[in-house]
Amino acid sequence: MATPTSCPDQVTLSVTLSSSPERVWHALTTGRARWWSEMHFEPRVGAALMETWVDPAGVTHESTGTVTLTEPDRRLGFDWIDAGWESPLTVELVMTPSAHGTQLFLVESGFSALADGARLHGEHRDGWAEHLGRLERAAATAA
Repeated sequence: MATPTSCPDQVTLSVTLSSSPERVWHALTTGRARWWSEMHFEPRVGAALMETWVDPAGVTHESTGTVTLTEPDRRLGFDWIDAGWESPLTVELVMTPSAHGTQLFLVESGFSALADGARLHGEHRDGWAEHLGRLERAAATAA
């Protein structure tokens, strides 16, 4: 059995998006194909979630999970797991109106329970930063 690593348990990011919470919610859910076409789920608690992605070596991976929280225009949560992870990671996105649009808080947790948690923590931190930039552009240009 793999031994959990000593690493930060959470990736925590906060960004201010220029769009309203309603537009951000739309981009996160029904408009997601515009910025994260590899991720598929219905925005309802209990819905299956799947992300198919290709790593830098050209190997295809599939992450699966379940939507755990939906509060339209406010919160979205899910658990997901990839082959080789000992346990799932938990993601929660919280949107609050701000003077400039929407403050989006993202927390992904569970890294300290994974044998490869330190590496995954860094990869996910960088990956979420990229995804949130794409989300911002998609929400700002949504009809």
